[in-house]
Amino acid sequence: MTSIPGTTSQTGAVEALRSLGVQKVAIASPFAEDQNLLLKKFLEDSGFRVVAVKGLAIPLIDIGRMTASASYQLAKQAFSEASDAEGIYMPCAQMPTFRNIAPLERDLGVPVVTSFQGMLWHVFDKLGIHEPIHGYGRLLESLAR
Repeated sequence: MTSIPGTTSQTGAVEALRSLGVQKVAIASPFAEDQNLLLKKFLEDSGFRVVAVKGLAIPLIDIGRMTASASYQLAKQAFSEASDAEGIYMPCAQMPTFRNIAPLERDLGVPVVTSFQGMLWHVFDKLGIHEPIHGYGRLLESLAR
């Protein structure tokens, strides 16, 4: 063990969702059902109520080939299955989500956390970097503390 801090995408996502006050979350995932069930259990064990899970069951090798439009539609579908969702979680750093965060938040009215964005926010927070990053959703804008 070292004294160097570290994180994971899952830790970053959990901390990000908590920082945004999300308790009821919809998951928009490229994964198959077995992986989604594990993710759902992880989030529930972390204190969240998972109100919807929408998965595409895309082979891992093909996730990076998804279009940004496909990931946007996936998030909208997950949200439409759970009208009481307080936020959306989009796991998998390979899924093209970054450009969709702000438009989804605007269109759906709830915060969106992605694997990459959540981990980036968590790293910046742990390093004491508190400069807001605009254009990529509420989470990165919240770095302005």
